[in-house]
Amino acid sequence: MYRDGGYSTNADRIKIFFNNQPSLEGAVLIDSINRSRSLYPVVPSDGWYLYSFLIPETGAGTGKYIILQAISAYGNNMFLDSLAIESLGDIGWCNLQWPGSATINVGDSTWVFAQIWIDGVTSQSGATPGLQAWIGVNNENTNPATWTNWIPMNFNVDVGNNDEYMAYIGQNLAPGTYYYASRFKYYQSEYKYGGFNASGGGFWDGTNNVSE
Repeated sequence: MYRDGGYSTNADRIKIFFNNQPSLEGAVLIDSINRSRSLYPVVPSDGWYLYSFLIPETGAGTGKYIILQAISAYGNNMFLDSLAIESLGDIGWCNLQWPGSATINVGDSTWVFAQIWIDGVTSQSGATPGLQAWIGVNNENTNPATWTNWIPMNFNVDVGNNDEYMAYIGQNLAPGTYYYASRFKYYQSEYKYGGFNASGGGFWDGTNNVSE
């Protein structure tokens, strides 16, 4: 969209809606971009700017509509160069990186690490926007998709094309044997679970890549 410095007191803008019908009735407002660069989202200079938005999770399937509404509060033209709808990258691999097992004293904790790869996404430097990570802990060696105790992980470091996350777990656990696995979610994608094996691990399957 083209942005310039004109008429900041008159909010010429384009509003982006999502709906299940080709109408603004009942439509969900996704965002609104002002023509004036001094209004939201503020930019430093005149020019063309690229904006991206997340379609609601209900946007999957056919019969969905993206609706653009141009509002000319002063009377200026507004310029939109192109519009594209693209799918988000899916989680292509994740694991439980380390440790394969741990023994801790009551009241102590230990660091646990996990990695994730999304094609063309995690290869970028730093933490990946929209990516959430957890370590789950359970007292039975069952499918981690059924677990309820999940501890958020923090970004640790880039490892090649992977992102590595870490969590400090164990302090509040009663004495006993526990199992742990990783869980990741990228924006609106489904949860993916990571398991451990000595060769690097991968998606949890209960056989080759397991909870530890």
